[in-house]
Parts: sequence; C-alpha cells; structure tokens
Amino acid sequence: MKGIIYLVTNKVTGHKYVGQTTQLLAVRWQQHLGTNYTLPPTSALDKAIKQYGEAAFTVEQIDSSTSNFWLDAQERHWIKFYDACNPEKGYNVLEARTAITSERAVAAQTECTPAQRARQRNNHKSRKTEVLVPVERPTVLRWHSLPAHMRRESSV
Repeated sequence: MKGIIYLVTNKVTGHKYVGQTTQLLAVRWQQHLGTNYTLPPTSALDKAIKQYGEAAFTVEQIDSSTSNFWLDAQERHWIKFYDACNPEKGYNVLEARTAITSERAVAAQTECTPAQRARQRNNHKSRKTEVLVPVERPTVLRWHSLPAHMRRESSV
C-alpha cells in the first residue's frame, strides 16, 4: 500500500478534515496532535484540536491507493465530497496538497501523442543502472589516521 486517505471528524462541531499519508495512521494522528511541537498551532485543525481536545475527534481511513497520482485524486475527491474547504464545514485550506500538479500531469498525458509516449518509454528503458556489490570487509583510510611513516612523501 502506497498511502491512505483519512478523515478527521470533530464530534462536537461536525467539522471534517481530509488528509493523505504514507505513514501509519496512528503516527500521522500523533503529528496532528503536536505532541512533539513547541510552536503554537497554525492550521485550523491544529487550533481546533487545542480548543476541543483530542477526545473530541475521531480519525478513520476512508480510502487507499498504490499510486501517488491516484492518492492525490482521491484526496481531492473526498475533500469535495465532504466540502472540507468550506470553513463552516471543514478544516482543509486547499482542495488537495498536490491538486495543481496532478491536473498538470493529466493535461501532460492527454497532450502527448502516441509517438511521444513511446519515445519517453524507450528513453526510460534505455537508462543504465549501476549494480552495487557489497564489500565484505570495507576499509576506509583517512590521511590523518595513517601512521606517520605512510604519510611522508615517497622518495622514489
């Protein structure tokens, strides 16, 4: 699984926040709670968590995807579905984090001719990758760690 779309709901007001993450949902929720932040809350969700407390919120996974492109598209869909950009209903500020990038990617895909796509695929396939072989006992020598007799210039 590449990532998930999650929904945070304020049980008191009904406001919603839609987000995406490639981490575990519990880890992402802890980041929202700001347990390791020292700065004051800046986003609408952060302020609401500080105002109402952690117990006033539910967090659930609502979708998932193995592609970043589709993850962005799903996030955009769910934000619109819940109208989470509307300050009276939700905490989202943007339609989606990478909505502009995704729309450009769709436009770029539709503007390419089949010949251009084939050329791009061939270019990608022709790239050479270097195979790294692990060394059993690596040795790292630094000038300052060499014995004095090895640091002298050779008198050949």
